[in-house]
Amino acid sequence: MGDWFKKHWTYFLWALIYVLLTWLLLGATLFAFIVTIVCYVVSMSIALSPMGEKLFRLIEGARRPSTKKEKDYLNDIFNDVYTEARNKCRYSRLKADLYITDKMYINAFALGGNTVCLTKGAVLTLTADELKGVIAHELGHISNGDTRAVIVNVVGNGIFAILVMIARFTISVMNFFDSDKMSLISLIMTSMRLMLDGFYFVVMFVGQAVLSINNRESEYRADEYAYRIGYGDELLKALYTLQDIELPSNVRLFDRLRANHPYLAYRIERLENLLEEE
Repeated sequence: MGDWFKKHWTYFLWALIYVLLTWLLLGATLFAFIVTIVCYVVSMSIALSPMGEKLFRLIEGARRPSTKKEKDYLNDIFNDVYTEARNKCRYSRLKADLYITDKMYINAFALGGNTVCLTKGAVLTLTADELKGVIAHELGHISNGDTRAVIVNVVGNGIFAILVMIARFTISVMNFFDSDKMSLISLIMTSMRLMLDGFYFVVMFVGQAVLSINNRESEYRADEYAYRIGYGDELLKALYTLQDIELPSNVRLFDRLRANHPYLAYRIERLENLLEEE
């Protein structure tokens, strides 16, 4: 647990900020504090449970390999990597299952405590070896606790966003029933809504910028995990394939600050350095 907090302290810090902001929006009273804590504890407990993981899979449209072709091809690939991960990380409580989404873009992600998901686009585009490298990377996210850290942020973000939405709706309703749109009350309500929107934008932007730093480090750690369990070469091939098909784009500075993944070239450089040292 201590190592998890050390790796993901920004998530823990930002979760506390969400709790504080929610408490302030609810009135900053003792009752508001109790309501805030209960909401977060219950929500976190559900989100981190097997039921919460099933819900996230449902939202992402993730399903188990179903056709004979999918089972014969993907299960063997996944089991090879999974077996190596459990054998080479003996002190890890790693437990994972493979899922697929029928989306045609190339992607893979991990959810909750035991879900590794490949998109159909990744399955059709990447070779068997490249898929092994990608799966090893995603197992790294689960083993390092990255997926649970993301859930902490998602829940905190969700509760705060819902509360802001309710506040905006309340202000809009009060303003709607004010017949004189130029009255002092109407102007105050409009100002409050604009201030609330600005406040929400700043909180979300700063939060994404801060957490993206942790996310990028998590990607490097997951790459290193794939290397440690013996799939560094396979992951390197997958990254080169992704780099070859990556469309050029002019990314703005603000978007770069919020990016969850480092440049592919940087990930390739780190993996190549690890493999050369070996």
